[in-house]
Amino acid sequence: MISATLVFTVLQAWHLAADETRRIYKGVDDSEGKYSYVVALIKDYRRGTGTLIASNWVITAAHCLSSATHIQYGDMTVPFEDTKFKRAILLTEQPPSSNSLGPDLGLIYISAVPMKEYAMISAVDYKVIQGHAIEFAGFGFTQKEWSKDIEKIFKMDQVRPLQIGFGLATACDINGYKLGPFLCVAPKCSDKEQVTLPGDPGGPLFHDEKVAAVHIGSQTMTSIRYYTPLSPYLTWIHSVINSQPHGFRVPQRMGKDKDNSSPRRDFRNVSKYLYGLKVRLQKYRERLMAAIARNST
Repeated sequence: MISATLVFTVLQAWHLAADETRRIYKGVDDSEGKYSYVVALIKDYRRGTGTLIASNWVITAAHCLSSATHIQYGDMTVPFEDTKFKRAILLTEQPPSSNSLGPDLGLIYISAVPMKEYAMISAVDYKVIQGHAIEFAGFGFTQKEWSKDIEKIFKMDQVRPLQIGFGLATACDINGYKLGPFLCVAPKCSDKEQVTLPGDPGGPLFHDEKVAAVHIGSQTMTSIRYYTPLSPYLTWIHSVINSQPHGFRVPQRMGKDKDNSSPRRDFRNVSKYLYGLKVRLQKYRERLMAAIARNST
């Protein structure tokens, strides 16, 4: 049985990289708007990804809830400060948990976003999905290596369309330990480099064009990526979206942000911001490798 130390270290490592804004490496542009209901989570920069599952509701990872103030949708090649297609985050909600290591899953309440269709949630048990082809999507930074052009690419990524990747759903395993309830994704053999990167939080995993899980983190030494499956939490999701918003906890932004308000984007701090991401990624690798080494002896 996997030790609590390893579980805590791995989850803590995911959270160390949670604020990074990198996304699918060698992904495909969603130029035809296949997943038009996937949105970017914004606070100065694109902090993560979410999915509209109803006019007022976005599903994402729990650790994204405190790192964003707005969502952006529609034509993502338009800068955030210039687009009309954005909403302030009004309320957030997480599944109840008996401990601090609850599921990395969250819901965001916003004023209504009119769309022809919203994402459908898969009712298929996540264990059944293992072994099947899936698609995943995300917003953020597309640069994998820390090169001299990193700041330029970071700025370009703020007006880049949604990126889509393709892979295979698998069980989650670290050094022979089975982890759960998680769903993992391995890249297709035809494109082993096409993966999400640390800090692409909240992005959807699609099975049969329905949302089956949300992205929570990566084991950066391999190409395996981790997701929170939705099937164990369907009752909670439905109960929240069918409830009255005024009954929710965490009304931290109600009355403070208007839908037409915009966080200030200050690109003068990009160098410092990116350096911080690199440091967190190094710490992530060190802690994860140390935890695996301890549990291998």
